[in-house]
Amino acid sequence: MDNDKILNDIAQIHRQIEPSYDSEIIDLYNSIENQQLREIFSSLHENYNIFFDIINQCIFQPYHYLNAQNSRDLLKIINLTFKLQNSLLNTEYEFNIECEETIRYCLNFLNTRGSNIPEDFQTIDIYITIPIFKLKGNIKSKQIQQYELKFIGEGSYAKVYKYKDKEYNKNFAIKRAKKNINEIELNRFKQEFDIMNKLSSPYILEVYKYNNNNNEYTMEYVENTLYGYINSHTQKLTFQQRIKLCNQIIEGFSYIHSKGYLHRDISFTNILVKEYDNDLCVIKISDFGLAKALESESNLTNSNTDIKGSLNDITNLKQIGFNNFDERFDIYAIVQVLGFILTGREKIESILKSNNANVVNFVRKGTNTNLDQRYQTIEELKSYYNRYILQMNNKEK
Repeated sequence: MDNDKILNDIAQIHRQIEPSYDSEIIDLYNSIENQQLREIFSSLHENYNIFFDIINQCIFQPYHYLNAQNSRDLLKIINLTFKLQNSLLNTEYEFNIECEETIRYCLNFLNTRGSNIPEDFQTIDIYITIPIFKLKGNIKSKQIQQYELKFIGEGSYAKVYKYKDKEYNKNFAIKRAKKNINEIELNRFKQEFDIMNKLSSPYILEVYKYNNNNNEYTMEYVENTLYGYINSHTQKLTFQQRIKLCNQIIEGFSYIHSKGYLHRDISFTNILVKEYDNDLCVIKISDFGLAKALESESNLTNSNTDIKGSLNDITNLKQIGFNNFDERFDIYAIVQVLGFILTGREKIESILKSNNANVVNFVRKGTNTNLDQRYQTIEELKSYYNRYILQMNNKEK
């Protein structure tokens, strides 16, 4: 993007904000060289703290109600935030939002005429010593060498390590291509980063700058896989908690498909679960190494390519070839993941023996051996999911 256009976009936002007078917040952004962007971040940060504090107070009031003026003002701040984020995407000023999930959740209930805050809404953290906005470029690959890397796993063409960044006081992960992979595998590794870097969703694992010298990239660290989380919590997970996880799975893959990509390697371990306080969990879809654009003619996949993916429909894929993988095959795997979350059962045959007819009907259609009888799109899957889930009661399955 042209540098003049970038600076103009920043200037437009700058004209719409009031300056911050909180010295502690201003100090959090002293490392940002662009003065206008520094002032924007400080102003937005101060406003979020003010409105988060107001919402926290409303939670303890009888009506859980945020008045119209505060609702409109907060919506304005949120709109400016995402307008700025979109304008600076893929530039040197691209940034992350520390509380993005909270902000997006607020969008679900904010109304210009006044907002009813959900009864189960948890209090929001106020950011006093932590910056809400962080430039992606601040996470530099050269800094990684300063930290001790701990090996945590590997796939067919890459190894994964974790390290603790002392400046941010949090863990990050490094995904590094193996030395002995061929050119096609290395291109696939780079393509994985490119795809994940383009996608922006709270349900997709976040990646940072690619280091060409080491063929590695830094990414968000999430400790638990969906497989590990469900198996370790299966006795205490309520049905409503399972539903929330399912909703996130559907929204995540709906977003991926809407952006024109097929994942092609969906599994219980390629989906991660990020755990927060108050039992809040957020799904993180990872491992896009086999991902492919819906309309792609990529030469990274050919008719002789080995079929990969632990939840894939091997029988049908053997007949038509992995290069002809379409949306219905992602759906086949997604439905198994949803069935696993709802029942705790891994195999299709076991899920179909569930006592819940709604789950059985939903999973049976999604995994039908006849491709034409399956959900043809993620939107159709959503429709059936809502129909069956709405009939379910709150009993654990």
